[in-house]
Amino acid sequence: MSINVELTEPLIGYIITGLNSESTIPAVLRDTGTRIELCVPFKDIGTVPGCWFVSSWKEPNGGVSVGNQIPNVMPHELLFVCSAASYTLVGCRIGSSGFSAFGPGTGVVIPTYVVCGGRQNDYAKINGLRTRCPDLVRWFDLSSTSCSAKLDELGRCKDVNVHSSTISPISIDERIGLSISPHFEVAESSETDSIISRQSVLIETKMDRAESWDYHLSIHRVIKDLVSITDWNPREFTDMSVMGSDDPQRVEAGTVIQDRWSPVVSYYPLVDRGSTNNYRSRFLFSYQDIGDTGIKKWLSLREECKKGMTLLSYLAREHNHLAIETVSTLVGITLECVGWHIVSSENQERRMNRRYSEPQPGTYTQMLDAIIEKFNDTVPILNVAEWKDTMRNVYVGNKHAETPAPDFQTMYQTTMQGLIILRMWLGIQLGADIVKMQKMLGQDEIGKKIRNFLV
Repeated sequence: MSINVELTEPLIGYIITGLNSESTIPAVLRDTGTRIELCVPFKDIGTVPGCWFVSSWKEPNGGVSVGNQIPNVMPHELLFVCSAASYTLVGCRIGSSGFSAFGPGTGVVIPTYVVCGGRQNDYAKINGLRTRCPDLVRWFDLSSTSCSAKLDELGRCKDVNVHSSTISPISIDERIGLSISPHFEVAESSETDSIISRQSVLIETKMDRAESWDYHLSIHRVIKDLVSITDWNPREFTDMSVMGSDDPQRVEAGTVIQDRWSPVVSYYPLVDRGSTNNYRSRFLFSYQDIGDTGIKKWLSLREECKKGMTLLSYLAREHNHLAIETVSTLVGITLECVGWHIVSSENQERRMNRRYSEPQPGTYTQMLDAIIEKFNDTVPILNVAEWKDTMRNVYVGNKHAETPAPDFQTMYQTTMQGLIILRMWLGIQLGADIVKMQKMLGQDEIGKKIRNFLV
């Protein structure tokens, strides 16, 4: 079966709604560059099964009707067949519809995901998800391919050996079926006389019980966000594939012999297969520094300090698109959340406000003190006392209209120091070495911009 994953050219086919030839609807599937559309032509708007595109209104009795027609809800999933290929459209919703005075028109369906190669419309929940994004090979330090070259006496290459081998997946958390799978592929082109070898690391969740796409994606985003935090470079998924136990690749005597992993086209989340980003960044800490235990701690920290870690992850993804005032305010909130997490989890009475029935955070400076204590004598900032005072003033100045706003340069420098503190605190929690992280700051995306303020 030839599967077109790009969908850049319109595909003409049919929606399969039943078991007989009469249960098919002509349609065109295409990728517009901003979304995926399924265009459904019709002779008369009422002839489309379910009257999906019929305009409707509410009757006084609460019913919905259009003349004598009762429109049905658009199916969540549709199976689209084109020649020998098939596509399952998941998360379908009505995009638009239009028709002429003569009757014929076109309805547009917008799917959230397109499962390329899916053979049935039962992908509302999935058993497995695989994704990849830039730099995972380097962050996990799991290279499937090695390259060695021999040079002659003039320094010219005379022999090259490229070797790729399979590496067994690493199980991170069996409870949620999370594992990391090194992968490589080799492609030979007779047209260009070239052989291309690519290696990658896949994030995989696989479980017996089918779960929603959002559940799987939430786990994958957690890993992607962690990598982005360590080098402060936002990432998109460059590949995604799914597996449903109800749609296997191979079955013998009623037993599944081989699962079907089908590629996915999506704009939410964006699957950017054309991305060439390869940052080659220096990570503040990596998998080799924290191991499986560190990733598990990160997963639990996302729940224990949910607001703080959610904000830090958001900043890692979106900081390039935010004004410095917004970044500064969010960093200030994140610092307060992390400080309160430390104070409340360790029951630090001296930093709690007990004037209410439930304990509340003490002063903002006390929350900063709780974080700084975790660095012992290796705080990366030159003047900690000055930073704390300025951070408080910047935070309050951003929040309250009656307080003077800090100048741009002060806000920027103070905010960047706050991000260094947050990222290094996170590394400490996950098991990374403080001294090693401090040495990395000179090449860090943030650290190299504020070297004069760091130890």
